[in-house]
Amino acid sequence: MLLLDESTNNLDTETQAWLVNHLKNFHGLVLFVSHNRNFINQVAEQIIVIKDGNLELFHGNYHAHQTREAQIHNQLTKNYLQAQKTKKHLNQKLNRLEQTSTQTGKQHFNKYQDESRMAFKQQRSNTQNFLT
Repeated sequence: MLLLDESTNNLDTETQAWLVNHLKNFHGLVLFVSHNRNFINQVAEQIIVIKDGNLELFHGNYHAHQTREAQIHNQLTKNYLQAQKTKKHLNQKLNRLEQTSTQTGKQHFNKYQDESRMAFKQQRSNTQNFLT
């Protein structure tokens, strides 16, 4: 098992190539930390990412990992935008229903008020006819 921390720092190009070659041919576990993306791409077969306090294991090199992360980000963005569109549509529909409900409610109230007036007038008329 090899543990390497920023193993390409201060190495010239020829020495980095030598290190990459030896790590590719090493039969065992190599765990390394590096900011050198080219080195990671050449050596890594699996990427462990620490994200939001969690470890994520990704099979492939750094480039494949970045491509997958971009796909995930694009899908999440697409999902978010679709959710916002749906939310807007539902809010518009809800507003229309509230307006319709309010208008319908007013219409029913006015109709009830008119019917009540008519019934009251009819009752008054019947009462007056009864008294005369």
